[in-house]
Amino acid sequence: MRRSLGRTYFGRRPGGRLRIRHSTPGRSLHERWGLGGWEPGEWTDDTQMAICVSEASVDGPPSPIAVGTHFLKWFRSRPADVGLQTRYVLSTAEDASDLSNVAASCFQRNPHSSSGNGSLMRTAPIPLSCLGQDKRLVESATSISALTHADPLAGEACALCPRRSEPLRCPEPIPSAAAVESALSFTR
Repeated sequence: MRRSLGRTYFGRRPGGRLRIRHSTPGRSLHERWGLGGWEPGEWTDDTQMAICVSEASVDGPPSPIAVGTHFLKWFRSRPADVGLQTRYVLSTAEDASDLSNVAASCFQRNPHSSSGNGSLMRTAPIPLSCLGQDKRLVESATSISALTHADPLAGEACALCPRRSEPLRCPEPIPSAAAVESALSFTR
Protein backbone atom coordinates (compact mmCIF):
# COMPACT_ATOMS: atom_id res chain seq x y z
CA MET A 1 0.00 0.00 0.00
CA ARG A 2 2.73 2.50 0.93
CA ARG A 3 4.46 1.70 -2.34
CA SER A 4 1.28 2.59 -4.29
CA LEU A 5 0.91 5.86 -2.44
CA GLY A 6 4.58 6.69 -2.79
CA ARG A 7 4.43 6.22 -6.55
CA THR A 8 1.96 9.08 -6.68
CA TYR A 9 4.85 11.39 -5.85
CA PHE A 10 7.97 9.43 -6.72
CA GLY A 11 6.61 9.10 -10.26
CA ARG A 12 6.61 12.91 -10.43
CA ARG A 13 10.33 13.39 -10.04
CA PRO A 14 12.13 16.63 -10.82
CA GLY A 15 12.55 17.11 -14.51
CA GLY A 16 9.27 15.39 -15.30
CA ARG A 17 7.98 18.40 -17.15
CA LEU A 18 11.23 18.58 -19.06
CA ARG A 19 10.79 14.95 -20.10
CA ILE A 20 14.19 14.01 -18.71
CA ARG A 21 14.49 10.26 -18.32
CA HIS A 22 16.23 8.77 -15.32
CA SER A 23 19.15 6.45 -15.92
CA THR A 24 19.22 5.52 -12.24
CA PRO A 25 16.62 6.25 -9.57
CA GLY A 26 17.09 9.67 -8.04
CA ARG A 27 19.80 10.87 -10.40
CA SER A 28 18.23 12.77 -13.28
CA LEU A 29 20.06 15.53 -15.10
CA HIS A 30 17.79 17.98 -13.33
CA GLU A 31 18.76 16.63 -9.91
CA ARG A 32 22.45 16.87 -10.72
CA TRP A 33 22.57 20.33 -12.25
CA GLY A 34 19.17 22.00 -12.13
CA LEU A 35 17.54 23.12 -15.36
CA GLY A 36 14.99 25.66 -16.52
CA GLY A 37 15.31 27.96 -13.53
CA TRP A 38 14.84 25.21 -10.95
CA GLU A 39 17.40 24.42 -8.31
CA PRO A 40 18.95 20.95 -8.41
CA GLY A 41 16.38 18.51 -6.98
CA GLU A 42 13.55 21.06 -6.97
CA TRP A 43 10.21 19.73 -8.18
CA THR A 44 8.54 21.28 -11.19
CA ASP A 45 5.53 23.54 -10.91
CA ASP A 46 3.20 20.67 -11.81
CA THR A 47 4.41 18.57 -8.88
CA GLN A 48 4.42 21.54 -6.51
CA MET A 49 0.78 22.20 -7.43
CA ALA A 50 -0.08 18.51 -6.96
CA ILE A 51 1.31 18.86 -3.44
CA CYS A 52 -1.02 21.84 -2.95
CA VAL A 53 -3.93 19.56 -3.89
CA SER A 54 -2.68 16.95 -1.41
CA GLU A 55 -2.37 19.47 1.39
CA ALA A 56 -5.94 20.60 0.77
CA SER A 57 -7.06 16.94 0.82
CA VAL A 58 -5.86 15.90 4.26
CA ASP A 59 -9.37 15.77 5.73
CA GLY A 60 -11.13 14.28 2.70
CA PRO A 61 -12.08 15.36 -0.79
CA PRO A 62 -10.73 18.88 -1.25
CA SER A 63 -12.95 21.89 -1.77
CA PRO A 64 -12.03 24.14 -4.69
CA ILE A 65 -11.62 27.07 -2.28
CA ALA A 66 -9.15 25.13 -0.12
CA VAL A 67 -7.16 24.05 -3.18
CA GLY A 68 -7.29 27.57 -4.61
CA THR A 69 -5.99 28.98 -1.34
CA HIS A 70 -3.02 26.60 -1.48
CA PHE A 71 -2.43 27.47 -5.15
CA LEU A 72 -2.34 31.19 -4.40
CA LYS A 73 -0.06 30.75 -1.40
CA TRP A 74 2.30 28.68 -3.56
CA PHE A 75 2.16 31.19 -6.43
CA ARG A 76 2.90 34.09 -4.09
CA SER A 77 6.05 32.27 -2.96
CA ARG A 78 7.45 33.11 -6.43
CA PRO A 79 8.08 29.63 -7.87
CA ALA A 80 10.76 29.22 -10.53
CA ASP A 81 8.25 28.47 -13.28
CA VAL A 82 4.48 28.50 -13.81
CA GLY A 83 2.64 27.61 -17.01
CA LEU A 84 1.23 30.55 -18.97
CA GLN A 85 -2.46 29.81 -18.42
CA THR A 86 -1.97 29.07 -14.72
CA ARG A 87 0.23 32.14 -14.24
CA TYR A 88 -2.38 34.39 -15.83
CA VAL A 89 -5.20 33.06 -13.65
CA LEU A 90 -3.23 33.05 -10.39
CA SER A 91 -1.83 36.53 -10.98
CA THR A 92 -5.22 38.00 -11.92
CA ALA A 93 -7.51 36.48 -9.28
CA GLU A 94 -7.98 38.47 -6.10
CA ASP A 95 -8.59 35.40 -3.93
CA ALA A 96 -9.41 31.69 -4.16
CA SER A 97 -13.11 32.31 -4.75
CA ASP A 98 -12.22 34.34 -7.87
CA LEU A 99 -10.05 31.72 -9.61
CA SER A 100 -12.79 29.88 -11.52
CA ASN A 101 -14.28 33.16 -12.74
CA VAL A 102 -10.91 34.37 -14.04
CA ALA A 103 -10.28 31.02 -15.73
CA ALA A 104 -13.77 31.11 -17.31
CA SER A 105 -13.18 34.63 -18.59
CA CYS A 106 -9.87 33.55 -20.09
CA PHE A 107 -11.58 30.61 -21.81
CA GLN A 108 -14.28 32.87 -23.25
CA ARG A 109 -11.63 35.15 -24.75
CA ASN A 110 -9.42 32.28 -25.97
CA PRO A 111 -11.63 29.22 -26.52
CA HIS A 112 -9.06 27.39 -28.62
CA SER A 113 -5.96 28.03 -26.55
CA SER A 114 -6.87 27.77 -22.90
CA SER A 115 -7.14 24.08 -22.20
CA GLY A 116 -3.50 23.02 -21.85
CA ASN A 117 -2.36 20.15 -19.67
CA GLY A 118 -1.64 22.16 -16.54
CA SER A 119 -4.74 21.09 -14.66
CA LEU A 120 -4.25 17.44 -15.64
CA MET A 121 -0.69 17.42 -14.32
CA ARG A 122 -1.90 17.95 -10.76
CA THR A 123 -4.67 15.31 -10.57
CA ALA A 124 -2.59 12.45 -9.13
CA PRO A 125 -3.49 13.14 -5.47
CA ILE A 126 -7.25 13.46 -6.03
CA PRO A 127 -8.05 9.71 -5.93
CA LEU A 128 -6.33 9.40 -2.55
CA SER A 129 -9.12 11.44 -0.98
CA CYS A 130 -11.95 9.87 -3.00
CA LEU A 131 -11.26 6.13 -2.80
CA GLY A 132 -14.37 4.24 -3.86
CA GLN A 133 -16.28 7.47 -4.56
CA ASP A 134 -16.25 7.76 -8.34
CA LYS A 135 -18.84 10.53 -8.48
CA ARG A 136 -16.96 12.57 -5.89
CA LEU A 137 -13.69 11.94 -7.74
CA VAL A 138 -15.14 13.33 -10.98
CA GLU A 139 -16.61 16.35 -9.18
CA SER A 140 -13.32 17.08 -7.40
CA ALA A 141 -11.18 16.64 -10.49
CA THR A 142 -13.35 18.86 -12.71
CA SER A 143 -13.80 21.59 -10.11
CA ILE A 144 -10.07 21.69 -9.34
CA SER A 145 -9.32 21.81 -13.07
CA ALA A 146 -11.73 24.73 -13.47
CA LEU A 147 -9.71 26.78 -10.98
CA THR A 148 -7.17 27.50 -13.71
CA HIS A 149 -8.43 25.82 -16.91
CA ALA A 150 -12.13 26.35 -17.69
CA ASP A 151 -12.12 24.55 -21.03
CA PRO A 152 -14.53 21.59 -20.66
CA LEU A 153 -11.97 19.34 -22.40
CA ALA A 154 -9.48 20.01 -19.62
CA GLY A 155 -12.11 19.14 -17.01
CA GLU A 156 -13.04 15.94 -18.82
CA ALA A 157 -9.41 14.85 -19.05
CA CYS A 158 -9.01 15.54 -15.33
CA ALA A 159 -12.10 13.48 -14.57
CA LEU A 160 -10.93 10.50 -16.64
CA CYS A 161 -7.24 10.27 -15.86
CA PRO A 162 -7.31 9.88 -12.06
CA ARG A 163 -9.88 7.09 -12.30
CA ARG A 164 -7.18 4.99 -13.89
CA SER A 165 -4.53 5.74 -11.32
CA GLU A 166 -3.01 3.06 -9.19
CA PRO A 167 -4.27 4.25 -5.78
CA LEU A 168 -7.83 3.43 -6.84
CA ARG A 169 -6.86 -0.17 -7.37
CA CYS A 170 -5.50 -0.66 -3.86
CA PRO A 171 -7.05 -3.84 -2.48
CA GLU A 172 -7.74 -2.55 1.03
CA PRO A 173 -9.80 0.55 1.80
CA ILE A 174 -8.03 3.22 3.83
CA PRO A 175 -9.32 6.46 5.33
CA SER A 176 -8.69 9.38 3.02
CA ALA A 177 -6.87 11.48 5.63
CA ALA A 178 -4.49 8.61 6.32
CA ALA A 179 -3.92 8.10 2.59
CA VAL A 180 -3.03 11.72 2.01
CA GLU A 181 -0.84 11.94 5.11
CA SER A 182 0.99 8.79 4.00
CA ALA A 183 1.57 10.19 0.51
CA LEU A 184 2.71 13.55 1.89
CA SER A 185 5.24 11.81 4.13
CA PHE A 186 7.14 10.87 0.97
CA THR A 187 7.47 14.54 -0.01
CA ARG A 188 9.19 15.68 3.13
